[in-house]
Amino acid sequence: MAKRRKYRISNKTNFKQETDKKLFNYVLTHDNLKINIKIKINQNEYEERINFIGKYILFTNRKKWSSSKIIKAFLDQYLIEDQYKTLKSNRIKMCPLNHWTDDSIKADIYLSILSLQLMNLFLMKVKNKGIDFSNNKILDTLEQIKVSYYKLKNSEYEFDILNETNEDKKLLLNKLNLQNKNTFSYLKRAF
Repeated sequence: MAKRRKYRISNKTNFKQETDKKLFNYVLTHDNLKINIKIKINQNEYEERINFIGKYILFTNRKKWSSSKIIKAFLDQYLIEDQYKTLKSNRIKMCPLNHWTDDSIKADIYLSILSLQLMNLFLMKVKNKGIDFSNNKILDTLEQIKVSYYKLKNSEYEFDILNETNEDKKLLLNKLNLQNKNTFSYLKRAF
């Protein structure tokens, strides 16, 4: 059985942390139920660190590009990374490739990149319509729109029913003109 130890703290205890390499220096004191902390910024360390914040050295072989174009290309690299992330996501899945011939692998990669380009074109058109949603929100909202197609037995009547919609779905339906019955009839013919 472990022994319990009682620690007694004297009425006034001081803890100090004073080193030159730390950004903050502090002194902690406590007296019964009152704790005092005094924090002081090490100005020398602060000045040394602030000189390195946000600075990059860029190497390039694009000798004809201006400095601003090189910087813009560097800052826009996240756009390319997002495209790769989309290719690996469930929306457009490029891997794993379950093919053995080179032609099948090339065709699969070609179709994945083609679908990525078509998705980007569609998203550009949506943005041009004045819809200020993120790309993922646009695609998720469109995936949630459900239309039920009914054709009565022994009758020539057929109709579409748009299932529950919220404000985002209504906005997309109106801006993209998806409530037009011809749009739904095209989908019926396709499937």
